Amino acid sequence: MMIQMRCMTEDRIKRLRGYIKTYMDYCSHVSTQYNKNFDFLKQHLTTHIIPDIRQKGTLDNYETRVGEGFHQEVQEAYKQTNCKDTEPQMARIDENLEAVARIRMLIDNASQHESTLAKTTRSDEVQSSSNATQIRGTLARSNEHWILGSPAAGITDAKGLADELVARGLVNEAMEFQNTLFNFLRKNISPDCVEDSHLQVQVFQCLYLTYQSLEDWKEG
Repeated sequence: MMIQMRCMTEDRIKRLRGYIKTYMDYCSHVSTQYNKNFDFLKQHLTTHIIPDIRQKGTLDNYETRVGEGFHQEVQEAYKQTNCKDTEPQMARIDENLEAVARIRMLIDNASQHESTLAKTTRSDEVQSSSNATQIRGTLARSNEHWILGSPAAGITDAKGLADELVARGLVNEAMEFQNTLFNFLRKNISPDCVEDSHLQVQVFQCLYLTYQSLEDWKEG
């Protein structure tokens, strides 16, 4: 009863020490007279009660759930041994269980990542389909049969694009790009466009077209 008290004063600890001494004397008497063996863990822990209370506080601050769970694991591991030289066998069994648990955790994390990626992909597909529907509606309302889509991030200039082609070793393609671009601009926009002009360029990654087939007259 005294062990379970939530407040332990020095007087109570002194009384508890006397009770423990009396209890040990009775145990010694019973062991001598009736050949009773008191050599087990809980009996031994009785001698550590007072130091534990001084170091860790009263027993309502303790928790035995973790220890009980570990005992169950130890019992299950022991059942898998041949009951001879059990410690190395139990240690190996515990290592195997830890390895299996780690693999299981990695598989679960990978499955969760794939599930999240699949949901994101489906969301992107739905968004792409919605965008395509909007684009078709825009083309239907306009006089044009084409529209640019999926703009790349950032805006550059014509010289920057040409320099990028040169950096890739495409020197001829860079010269052809500049000549074709400025010839088009001089012809269709303004004859004053020169190659030194700083023209901002927005890169698009796709082109949407509407057309009518000459074979079956279906629109695409």
